[in-house]
Amino acid sequence: MSQGHIVPNDVNERWSWDAEDLDPEADSSAATLRMPAGSVAALVLLFVALAAVAWHRVGPMPLDAAIDRGLRQTQDGVGWKLAQAVSFVASGPVVGLLGLLAGAVLFLRRRSMALAFAVVAAPALAGVVEVLLKDLVARARPGTAVLTGESGNGFPSGHVSGFTALAVVLLVVWGWYGVRRTDTARAVAGALVGVAVLIVAISRVAVGAHYASDTVGGALLGGAIGLVTVPFVLLVAGRVRSRHLR
Repeated sequence: MSQGHIVPNDVNERWSWDAEDLDPEADSSAATLRMPAGSVAALVLLFVALAAVAWHRVGPMPLDAAIDRGLRQTQDGVGWKLAQAVSFVASGPVVGLLGLLAGAVLFLRRRSMALAFAVVAAPALAGVVEVLLKDLVARARPGTAVLTGESGNGFPSGHVSGFTALAVVLLVVWGWYGVRRTDTARAVAGALVGVAVLIVAISRVAVGAHYASDTVGGALLGGAIGLVTVPFVLLVAGRVRSRHLR
């Protein structure tokens, strides 16, 4: 098999859920599926700690006020318009559509239902979880949120969590499943994802929709979901398939 090509195990089975189809040296073990347990645990612990502070504290955190003053834009400025445009791209409907398109491309080009499902599922799951957590943490948005017509609770940021989940799950698929990538390529791609998430976070603060800590919470949540989705889907799919073959 030539490097960089995905070939089904069985020519009669065109679409596959198997890890072996994604990596020539892969098997169905949890280790080979690269479940990033340490990174996910760190993100979850940081998120829980930040959520606890947001739940306990009324109003902005100590650094929020300074960061918000530095980033917030006036409605008649170019910065506001740019922030609004970025917020639109990172909105739930747009991220969901991008996830569906990316999933369709993976389904057709990689011949993997698992990767396609994971890419669609990651931002969708982030959206569900952030809505539930907003009610649980019950931290109100800043008063400036009225400028964008948004109301209700703000922690964690839905825009940032959904966008981060999609960006990270695509990074995982691109960097670790299928075509072999160098460590340098993965590092550069990871840095670009980080910059993109930062831009989305800044845009939400710039238009007054969130405190800065809301966006940090969204990035932590979305990052954890994006990292765990692909290996989890592959692991479950592999076990289900092995049971059917018994």
